[in-house]
Amino acid sequence: MDKVLTILLMIIVILLIVAIQIYLNLDKHRFRMLQQWKHMTPGILDWVDTADEIFKRLDPAPEKAGSIAQDIEKYRASKKKPFVQIDAVNSISDQLVKLLVPGCRADPVLSELLDTFEDIENDLHSPVYSFNISVGMVNKQLERPLFNPVGKLFRFRRAEKLRVGRD
Repeated sequence: MDKVLTILLMIIVILLIVAIQIYLNLDKHRFRMLQQWKHMTPGILDWVDTADEIFKRLDPAPEKAGSIAQDIEKYRASKKKPFVQIDAVNSISDQLVKLLVPGCRADPVLSELLDTFEDIENDLHSPVYSFNISVGMVNKQLERPLFNPVGKLFRFRRAEKLRVGRD
């Protein structure tokens, strides 16, 4: 009886050690991802502000303008919630791609705004690339068999890659 109890206790200790190692690994990658987001935030804020000016200059249809304004406000209101901010930035980016048409550079003010916007996107290219690699690492680990249950236990969740600038 003592041998069975000892073996059972050893198995529990080994499982606990494995779970702790998995948690630390997931936390390390999530921390890197959030640190990269934190360092990108000033550039992303410039990007959102410029996108807001572009949307106002494009004067989209009222239903689109409301959605765009909501996403911009959602980004600005969620300072302590990076996952909400990422969703808002991706939504803004998707809507901006739909609104920009080839002839929009005819307006000189809009053309200057678009040039500024492209400069900001070029500056963000490398940090966004690094951020997306970190997101991919977290998501990949959460798909692994042992990592998934531990991730669910500690409320790790898949992150969305950032869709800003060039792909």
